[in-house]
Amino acid sequence: MNTTIDLTDASFPQAAPIRTASPSYQAFRILQIGFVAAPILFGVDKFFHVLVNWDQYLPAIVARLSPIGGHNLMLIVGVVEICAGIGVAWKPRIFAYVVAAWLAAIIVNLLLIPGYFDVALRDFGLLLAALTLARLSEQFSRAPNMKLSHAVSSVGGAAAAIIAFTTITMSYHLELTPDRFVDRFEQINGVQPGFRRNHAKGLGVAGSFESNGNGVRLSKAAVFEPGRVPVIGRFSLDGGQPYQPDRPDTRRGLGLQFSPPNGELWRTAMINFPLFPVRTPEIFYERLLAFKPDPATGKPDPAQVKAFEERHPESVEVLKVITAEPRASGFGNTTFHGLNAFLFTNAAAKTTPVRWILKPMQPFEAARAAPPDKNYLFHDLITQIHRQPLRWRLMVIVGKPGDPTNDPSIGWPADREQVDVGTLTLDRVEAEESSPATDINFNPLTLPAGMAPSDDPVLRVRSPVYSESYTRRTSETKQPSAITPADVNKEE
Repeated sequence: MNTTIDLTDASFPQAAPIRTASPSYQAFRILQIGFVAAPILFGVDKFFHVLVNWDQYLPAIVARLSPIGGHNLMLIVGVVEICAGIGVAWKPRIFAYVVAAWLAAIIVNLLLIPGYFDVALRDFGLLLAALTLARLSEQFSRAPNMKLSHAVSSVGGAAAAIIAFTTITMSYHLELTPDRFVDRFEQINGVQPGFRRNHAKGLGVAGSFESNGNGVRLSKAAVFEPGRVPVIGRFSLDGGQPYQPDRPDTRRGLGLQFSPPNGELWRTAMINFPLFPVRTPEIFYERLLAFKPDPATGKPDPAQVKAFEERHPESVEVLKVITAEPRASGFGNTTFHGLNAFLFTNAAAKTTPVRWILKPMQPFEAARAAPPDKNYLFHDLITQIHRQPLRWRLMVIVGKPGDPTNDPSIGWPADREQVDVGTLTLDRVEAEESSPATDINFNPLTLPAGMAPSDDPVLRVRSPVYSESYTRRTSETKQPSAITPADVNKEE
């Protein structure tokens, strides 16, 4: 037997009993609960950014024009949404129209941001749903004896929906998968078929590593035994744009593969920054979007950067350390840092936390303004290697108890022992079309016996992200690289 609700109140003489099992009533209840739960949930998250970085949904022009800043403006948006959700629970006949108008404003806002048209289309569907709720409310929420029961049950249903949605979303959010990380790189740079999703612009090199035997006291890895082993490497620039112009302040990378005679491999990927910008993968994931270059200026949106730094003030100090590091004029006289901490174990089973850097043996020369040649860093590298081999000393920094191994944004004290374990020599350069480095995944967890990862969470996530990027690019048809075989050959 269907339950009925008597709407024959004297003030509603024409109202007829409503069957709660009727599709129209159930549609009304579903929409009401949904429009109570969603605005409250998303409004609260404007303050915490757990589900998403909401500041990204503000157009740059709106953030710039706001007298209180983009981030604070988004907090006000959160308050409005919370109030709208409560209002739908109380008087859906009125506040459903408020929600519809609010969604219309959001749609206009999203149409001002390139790349968010699909989100605007989704919100248009929500706008239609809010209007439908408003019309159904004319029939189902006018009676005085229904208002309290609707409000109470709507809040209860919304609370259950919020808990369920938050639980599911949080589990997904906390699991920052390699797919999501690589998707974020593609969101920033677009998909460049066949290229690495980060450090896309590069050039292959080769040479050798001459161990002096000093590393044996720290690690039993064969690469540190006295002698020479072949090395394959790749110089690169940060970012997923393979044709970006070379700039003196762009982060530089060097990936290396050491191949000792016992068949083990050691791969490392280093950059010219002394510290990693952030302490966790989650913050780095957020930072990628906050520092996305504006197509109009080629630089990050100041409002987005400010909002990120307000949420992560410690990153400001790290950036000061990074920017204080003098930039070298080219790849050949650049110091490269391993960043993450690792654990070395020697033949006596003693384990020591370490970091490493490559110190150039070429004299330092400060970087100048970029010349007209948009590939000048790579052309200079080609010229230098054709003229004479380039060399670096591999220095292992020996940690002490208490030195942080789980935070790459914190440096170790300057007085830590640095052990010179050998010399890297690079004497050959090859375009990516012919270099074996092109097909190498410079996974930093490809380690020989005697080396192991530390508890650094950034290090742990680098390996699967590199692998996901490798899987995607090797399944695509690669486009020509910016530095062609002709560029390499003509410098000889």
